[in-house]
Amino acid sequence: MNYGALIFLGVFVTLVSSWCGLVLAPHFQLGRQEPVEIKETGLLYPPARPGLAAQGREVYVANGCAYCHSQQVRQTGTELGVQLKGWGSGTNEVIDAIVKAQSKPDPSAALVVMTNNAVGVVRAVRPDLDGAAALALLEQAPKPLLEKVSLSEASVALRKFDKSGLEVVLAPIKPLGPDIERGWGRRRSVAQDYLRDRPLQLGSQRIGPDLTNFGARQTNALAVLKHLVEPQSVVPGSVMPPYRFLFDKRKLLSGQTPAEGAVLESEGGVDFEYVPRAEAHALTAYLLSLRAEEILPETPMSKPPVAEVAAAPSPDATAK
Repeated sequence: MNYGALIFLGVFVTLVSSWCGLVLAPHFQLGRQEPVEIKETGLLYPPARPGLAAQGREVYVANGCAYCHSQQVRQTGTELGVQLKGWGSGTNEVIDAIVKAQSKPDPSAALVVMTNNAVGVVRAVRPDLDGAAALALLEQAPKPLLEKVSLSEASVALRKFDKSGLEVVLAPIKPLGPDIERGWGRRRSVAQDYLRDRPLQLGSQRIGPDLTNFGARQTNALAVLKHLVEPQSVVPGSVMPPYRFLFDKRKLLSGQTPAEGAVLESEGGVDFEYVPRAEAHALTAYLLSLRAEEILPETPMSKPPVAEVAAAPSPDATAK
């Protein structure tokens, strides 16, 4: 028998279903995303880059910076806690259920039963507490119940409080991972971060550090320009090539005032200044604009302290 048509139909269905799953479905999920409003500031995220920074992105792409730098912070896990807030809105329902289950309805006795049950639930989550300590925790609520636990552990704890009459909530969330420990970002990168980027510059290697949040680590434009002129003078052992073609090299005469933003170098006892061209200024503006630390629904985490100030970059934070 001739099965050619059936085989063709099977191959066609397989290819179409694969295309729908790998291309069409992600397009509908992510392709229609739009900037979101941050409630605290009323601003849209991600913001449109200023004109100079937008030009600098073209310089970044043209010079192949993505071959050595990535722009994607990776996260391996989440650390969070569980807070006991006290008796919740379902307390009355719990008491009613206990009263109905009693042979001789007694609301006061039901309250005692509910309290004992709540103490038992607290001890089930915190086996290190005795009855008196668990009761004291209830009376002093809101109080931390669990700290530095995984999402799965927190979920198990929350389920144990169902129908207990107690209100428990997830405490501040802390993302975990090597990239976050290096200071490359406070959270993982998500699709929302790249809505303004065409084409994407995710990068595939990390010969240099990740640049997703470079602007949060470095705020000094002159330091960036100096790094472009002579990377090894900033970070000994850096393998980054100098980008002096983005500057005009001029001999600096005795008593002459250097140009604004110029990087000074001495060669053989002669002083030179590297005056940044428009491309160097644009690239610097783009690098300083890189920041993706807004708290989004898909990246829950605790808010930084109001007075938190970005730490000065370590040598390897700007190395390549």
